[in-house]
Amino acid sequence: AATPTAMLLDFVAVRLNPEPALASPFVLNLHIRDRDETHRIEVRNGVLIHEEGQVAKSAPTLTLNYRSLLIALFGQLPSAVVLARDDVEASDGAEPVLAAWLAMLDPLNSLFPIVTP
Repeated sequence: AATPTAMLLDFVAVRLNPEPALASPFVLNLHIRDRDETHRIEVRNGVLIHEEGQVAKSAPTLTLNYRSLLIALFGQLPSAVVLARDDVEASDGAEPVLAAWLAMLDPLNSLFPIVTP
C-alpha cells in the first residue's frame, strides 16, 4: 500500500496486452478517494498513458479506495466483483471501460522463475 499510485500504474502499463488495447482505446478518470488523487488513464495506440492530477471532461469516472484499486488490477477478478465493493462508485460509462481495461491486462504468473539453477 506504500507504492505511489503513479508507480503502480506504470507497472500496470507493462502488463497491458497490445492487441486488445489497439482494438479498444479508452479514456477513464480514476479518483482514489483515500489518497485524494485523480489520474487520467488513456489507452491508445496499444499503450497505457496516465497523468496524475488530470481529468478528461467527457470521460467516465471510477472512484474507489487504493485497496480496491489493488484488488481490481491484481486480484484477477471480474469487473462486476470490483464494482460491487462498498467503496467503488462508477459514473455512467465507467463499467464497460473498467471491464475492457481489466481484460487487456496479462495475468500475473506467481510461479515466474526469478532464479533458475
